[in-house]
Amino acid sequence: ALIAACAQGIKLRSSDRKDQLVILDRAFQVLQDAMDAGVHLQTPVWNALLMCAGRCRQLQRCFEVLDLMTGAGVPSDPITFTCLIEAAVLAGECEMAQRVFARAMGAGVTSSVQLYTAAINACMANDGTNFNAAFDIYATMQRNGVEPDDLLYGHLIALAGRCRKLEVAFDLIEDMRASGLKPSTPTCSALMYACLQNNNFAAARKVYDTLIARGVPPHISQYNALMEQYALRYQLGNVVSVLTTMVAGGIAPNANTFRILLLACQRTDQAELAFELYQIMKARGLQPRHNNAHSICFTLLKACYNRIRRGWRPGGYPPKAEPAGPYSSLGSSGLRPAEARQLLHVLEPAVAAAAAAGAATAAAAGAGAAAGT
Repeated sequence: ALIAACAQGIKLRSSDRKDQLVILDRAFQVLQDAMDAGVHLQTPVWNALLMCAGRCRQLQRCFEVLDLMTGAGVPSDPITFTCLIEAAVLAGECEMAQRVFARAMGAGVTSSVQLYTAAINACMANDGTNFNAAFDIYATMQRNGVEPDDLLYGHLIALAGRCRKLEVAFDLIEDMRASGLKPSTPTCSALMYACLQNNNFAAARKVYDTLIARGVPPHISQYNALMEQYALRYQLGNVVSVLTTMVAGGIAPNANTFRILLLACQRTDQAELAFELYQIMKARGLQPRHNNAHSICFTLLKACYNRIRRGWRPGGYPPKAEPAGPYSSLGSSGLRPAEARQLLHVLEPAVAAAAAAGAATAAAAGAGAAAGT
């Protein structure tokens, strides 16, 4: 239990390398104390220690644990090999991960879908595109009579999309249906990703519509990816529509969502709205990562620049009109069209309601004054 608690502590401190290594040393001390006391540790305890070392990217220490485990006569199980594969991936040693998988197969550890999933994930790590190796693992799994789950299918679909093999991604969906698995968030999100990776925006939108109709929400990353495509097309209305559906499904916007919303405002010359959204993001305590922070700063500066350029560029900004569609085009700068009001309502419903009530009160007071004169 102590070593498992260390593994959890290391996971929670993923951004603090020093703290992780301190906790790892404590976990090894617990192991040493148990061995000195003559306690025979079972496989789950050794697996927890492997997880500790792996999460600290200490691959060499993982193999030291494995040697100690073997020397103590403790058998390895599927979790042992899965922990080793994940440790190799975190350490950037994807070829080592494949060798660990081969070792597991040689040891007769062939019945765990988690093991195959970890090995396939290793083919994708660090933007990898080892398509053939991943599908060899898939074939080995099928020969061993192991039924894949939706997470494994999701990895394969995403890899097929990354390798520009969209037809394979849709074939995997058919394999999934044939095996009796229903569409899920991991698999359908992966299919949306595959479509977008292959520049097939229409197919991605079709997958999204099918998901929403079936009540299966995609992962937030794919909501964001779809909104970004609309933002790049100057379609703030569609961005707001997707965001509304996302929030209604119980998914809160993250820092990357706000980056995309700011991009949509910049592309449609809504500088005031962009700065309101930026204040909402800060009020929510969202801290963008390094690249996103730079992108947000640049986008806000461009929004200001677009407004300045309006004074000396004929026609203003954007350089081309928003394509015709089911949503209304944005008005000129400074206006608050329906899309902008809806966007603020989704992100800050209480504030939006108060503003609406204030406007209604002011209108009523004005009407009363006019009636009294």
